[in-house]
Amino acid sequence: MAKKVAIVQPYASRYRESLFRSLSARLAAGDTDLEVFAGSPTGVESQRKDASTDEIFTAVRQTVIPLGERRLVFRWLPRRVWDADLLILEQATRNLDTYLLLLWRQVTRRPTAFWGHGHTITSAQSTLERRLQAWMLRRSQWFFAYTPRSLERAVLLGACSRKAVVLNNTYDSSALREAIGSAAGSVAEGDQLKERWIGVYIGGLDHTKRIDYLLQVAAEVHKRDPRFILVIGGRGEDESLVRAAATRPWCHYLGPVGNSEKAWLSRHAKVSLIAGRVGLAAIDSFEMGLPVVCEAWQYHAPEFEYLSEENAFIASPGEMSELVGRVMGDPNRLRSVRDNARASAEAYSHARMVERFHSGITAAMAAG
Repeated sequence: MAKKVAIVQPYASRYRESLFRSLSARLAAGDTDLEVFAGSPTGVESQRKDASTDEIFTAVRQTVIPLGERRLVFRWLPRRVWDADLLILEQATRNLDTYLLLLWRQVTRRPTAFWGHGHTITSAQSTLERRLQAWMLRRSQWFFAYTPRSLERAVLLGACSRKAVVLNNTYDSSALREAIGSAAGSVAEGDQLKERWIGVYIGGLDHTKRIDYLLQVAAEVHKRDPRFILVIGGRGEDESLVRAAATRPWCHYLGPVGNSEKAWLSRHAKVSLIAGRVGLAAIDSFEMGLPVVCEAWQYHAPEFEYLSEENAFIASPGEMSELVGRVMGDPNRLRSVRDNARASAEAYSHARMVERFHSGITAAMAAG
C-alpha cells in the first residue's frame, strides 16, 4: 500500500503550484502519495489576489478568530491529514489545529514535520510566541528549513540539526527565464521610459513592503537626479498610495505584471528597489539581472540571506536614497553587481529545492 504524505498550507498560492506538482511526481515514483491541503488567504494575503485554483490543492474549511490585531485560524482538516504517514505543517503559532494535531500524532506515534523560518523573523515576536514555537519543534520529528539560518534558529529552539534539511526556498522561474531569453515583452508607455534611469519595484503593495517609504525614496532620488523614475508593478492594500504617486514625474504604475512586463524591464531597468521586506523578490532580481537595492532592515524574510555586497546594494537604515544616487553615479560597479546577480540565479534553482524536499521527506519517513 502506498505511503501517504500530507502538507498543510495557509492558503493555495500560485507560486507553489510547480513545487507541489514536481514533488508529487517524484514521490509517486517511489509509491508515495502526496496531498496538499490549504485554507483561504486572510489579511494582507487576501489583497494580493494570488490564490491558486490548481487541483494539486485540496481546499479545507476554516474558522478565523480575530484577536486584537491578530487572527487565529482553525482548519477543519479531514481524517486523512490526522492519519498521514508523514504530516508537514507550517511553523506558525496562529493555527489552532496544529496543537491538536501534534498531540494526536504523539499518541498515534506518527511523524510530524514543520516547514518554516526557525522562529518568527518578519515581525516582532513575543516571549509566548517563542515558547510556543519551541514547544512545537520539540514535539516534531523533522524540520524543513527555508534557508541555512532558518535551521540555525530552529536548532536554538530545540530542533535536531541531524533531522532537518535546508531547502533554499525559491519558486519555479523557468517561465520568466524563457520570456527574458526570447527578447520579447512590453510595458505600457514603454517608449517614454526607455530614456529614463529606471528603478523597479514588483511585488505586493502592503505595509510589509513599506510602500510609503519606497515612494519617499523615489521622490528624493528624482529630486537629486531627474533621470530617475520608479516603475511599480503589483497590487495590494496600498495601491491607492501608488496610484497617487503615479501622477508625479518620478513614478509609473503598471498594475499587476506578468513575465512579459518583467522581460521588458530586465532589458531597460537598472535595479530593483525594495524598501521593506525582501523575500522571493530576490529570485526575480537574479533572473532579471536587476540587483536589489534595499536596507538592512530587521524584518526581512529568510531569502534576504541570498543577498550580499557582491550581488546587491544594501544600505544602512534611512540611507536608501543616498545609496541609489551612488549607484547611478557608478556604472562600472553597477555592471559588475548586475553580472553577479544573474549568476546567483543558478544557486537557488527550483529543481534543487524539489530534490532537497524529496530527500527530506524520504529521510523523515525512514526515521519514523
